[in-house]
Amino acid sequence: MELKIGETILHRRRERGLTQEQLAAAVGVSPPAVSKWERGVTCPDIALLAPLARALDTTVDQLLSFTPRPSDEEVLAMEGEVRTLMLTEGFAAGRARGEALLRQYPNADYLKFRMAALFQLGLGITPTPETDPALAEAALARTVELMEQVVAGGDPRLREAAASVLASLLITTGELARAQALLDSLPRKEVDPADLYVSLYLAQGDCEKAEATAQGRLYQAVAAAGLALEQLMDIACRQGRRETALALADDAAALTCRFGVTGPFCGWDVRAELLAASGEIDDALDAFDRYVDTLAAQTLDFSQSPHFAKAPLHRPDVRQLKNNRLLMAQALADDRRFAPLLEQPRYRDALRRLAESAGNLDRETAQNPVDKGCAPC
Repeated sequence: MELKIGETILHRRRERGLTQEQLAAAVGVSPPAVSKWERGVTCPDIALLAPLARALDTTVDQLLSFTPRPSDEEVLAMEGEVRTLMLTEGFAAGRARGEALLRQYPNADYLKFRMAALFQLGLGITPTPETDPALAEAALARTVELMEQVVAGGDPRLREAAASVLASLLITTGELARAQALLDSLPRKEVDPADLYVSLYLAQGDCEKAEATAQGRLYQAVAAAGLALEQLMDIACRQGRRETALALADDAAALTCRFGVTGPFCGWDVRAELLAASGEIDDALDAFDRYVDTLAAQTLDFSQSPHFAKAPLHRPDVRQLKNNRLLMAQALADDRRFAPLLEQPRYRDALRRLAESAGNLDRETAQNPVDKGCAPC
């Protein structure tokens, strides 16, 4: 933490109309000592802080620029600083800066919440993809620790969101009883106030704000529908209901094509997996091609979308998109879900296209700013 007490002494002394000599006499030191403080050469002895604060008509907290926790705006600025370090110098550099900020403000729950999210996602936004399992495990453990602290902190703005994220992480780590206890502790809302804001803004005559809010809600609804379809596909596959899983996969693919919102639920991967398992290799490869083309088409830029152009959405950094594509290409190279396809030339060619699309992302984004959503339906 950089201590700027000298700048504060200089500012307060001038504000009070005091000379260095007068301030020195007031607290019993020499004028050169005051000069050294103001130039940052030395700092006042701790025993002088209270007399200095009185002489300058301030408090020791203000003299030391002390605040118990940063404002939300300051936290977002800190998050931007850490994200930039991860993007330019790698995950370790960003993580180190984030930890330094957490030590500086150990009781700032909002800072913990934002840093936890960065530690969780930061491995995907580094200059090159980070693939060390130990690094990923350590980042996950630290994210869980920070989210636990936020939940225990009791900030009503953050507790529900932190508990939901923590429950998701605990499911990932297999701590199912703890995850259920967290989810059971969350309040069940009969009415979501967010649904009423569009009506409120319309009644106030603010169509711009109403449209942006409605588009944001639509984005959340589409993403939620996609996740539900992905979960239903998983259930159908586990229960051996192949035709149901294929029908759900078609629905997920249609949702992706219609709205351009994708994730693990685009459907083509499940279709490819099921067709490959039943020996329908050519059809499975067709579906896998569509899956890869969907991944390679994503820029997540909705600036020209009729559905989401005005929604308050965060667009991922280009490097994050590149790394995501490269990591997906690496993971798919040995993905046992597609075991019958792994040695097929078309499968390998699809992975090559995906990796190449990562390298071409800058050019694609400049030439085609509208999110393509998926390959032509």
